[in-house]
Amino acid sequence: GYLLKDINADGQPELFWILSDGRILALFTVWDAKPVLLGAYWPRSRVSVTEDGHLLVLGSGGADSQLYQVLQIPSNGEANILAEFGQDVGQAYQITDGKKESITQQKLTELIETYFEVETMDFSKEIQPLSP
Repeated sequence: GYLLKDINADGQPELFWILSDGRILALFTVWDAKPVLLGAYWPRSRVSVTEDGHLLVLGSGGADSQLYQVLQIPSNGEANILAEFGQDVGQAYQITDGKKESITQQKLTELIETYFEVETMDFSKEIQPLSP
């Protein structure tokens, strides 16, 4: 199905392509009267939207690989990465200014708790079916 919802309070609703269980497959916005793909997500990813309009993306490349991203959608149609971190084969990391740096497992846990243990929007009752 789909959902139209303004998540960044710019007066322009974003378009979610979304499954009936609430999993977000793709997210679009409009910039200069043209659709802009903000993100497309694969089956091993989970995307949530916080009450203040941030996107929380958790991607997995397998049992030993997770990527966490916190994104902000400003009114210029591009997603800004506010935080990016994860682990690959047991090694925790954080990406800052495009540079990947090793961090401790404790720091990774703190980042997950800070960014991902928050209230998120439930879109399940707002999803509109796609017409055949």
